[in-house]
Order: sequence, then structure tokens, then C-alpha cells
Amino acid sequence: MDGKRFVPQAGNHWKVTEQEMHRLIQSERVHVATSVIRFKRFSNDFPLVPIADVWTDTGGGAGTDKMYVVQTNSKIIQRCLLMATDPGDLVQQLLGVLPGAPILSVTGAAELIGRSFQATNQAMTRLENAAVIRQINVGRRNRAYEATDIIDAFTDLERQLASPVSDTRSQPPQRPTPARRSTR
Repeated sequence: MDGKRFVPQAGNHWKVTEQEMHRLIQSERVHVATSVIRFKRFSNDFPLVPIADVWTDTGGGAGTDKMYVVQTNSKIIQRCLLMATDPGDLVQQLLGVLPGAPILSVTGAAELIGRSFQATNQAMTRLENAAVIRQINVGRRNRAYEATDIIDAFTDLERQLASPVSDTRSQPPQRPTPARRSTR
């Protein structure tokens, strides 16, 4: 090709016959590298779909309803959880029940999602390792866990609802409210 003679590299062989190689050269599907020739592949040769790593449906920071400057859009969190867990995964099932039961035991969680104690305990350990829940009592039996971020969100909501201006820092609440949690 181009007056040069090419041979397969040691331990390798041609993937096509001599006749097929001439056809590839005629159709300009062979690329001459320094000492080897390569087959030219194009994206439309294969049934490919581009993988987009830009999530345009999750919204940007401006114009979203955020309580905190560094708050992550919940759709992004859901997408990350879907990528990190399998469909029907116990972790996903537990995440679905945590807003309704932000403090629970392994036994209570197992009853809520209808799974075994052992499987639920393993899923709770995964959530604890990911800092989604934390154990609030000591001991191996009857351990209780709390989803602190959910409790904090409910506390903030309760405090907003108790103030005429939705901010108990600028105007005192009109009724009793839970105390803000001190930094952990």
C-alpha cells in the first residue's frame, strides 16, 4: 500500500483475506499508521447510540426551589441512586419509606418493606455506611436508626410554617416548634 509492504505484527494475523483487503483499500477503509495499517471504523458502521453525560433534564442552580446554597437537585440524587442500585434493590425500597418513617429499627424497616430481617439489616448497613441514616442507640439488639437529613428537612418545614414570614430567624414562631438540630 502506498509502495510499502505491511506484514502482521508478531503473534498476529490478518483478519481479512487478500481479496477483502483490496476491497477495503479501494473503499478507503484502511489507514496507514507509521509501521502498521489500521481498519477505519465509522460510527454509522455499527448500531450505536451516543452516550450523553450531560443531564439537561435536571435543571441548573438558578430558578430552582432551594433552601440551601449547596443543595443538590433531588432529580440528580435520584439518578445517582438509580445508577448505584439495582431495580428492586432493598436500599431503594428503604429510601422510599424513610420520609414516612425517618426513625426506625431493622425489624420495623423489614415489616415496612416486607423483606427478611437479614436482608433489611444488610441494606440498613449500606445506608449507614453512605451516611443516609445513623444509629441512635448503642447495642446489638433493637437498634434504632434515624435519617437525620429527612428529620432536619421536616424540622425546617415546621419552623417555616410556624412563622408568618416563613423564617423563624427573622420573626419568632407563632406556635411551639421543634428546635433546630445543632451541627453534627
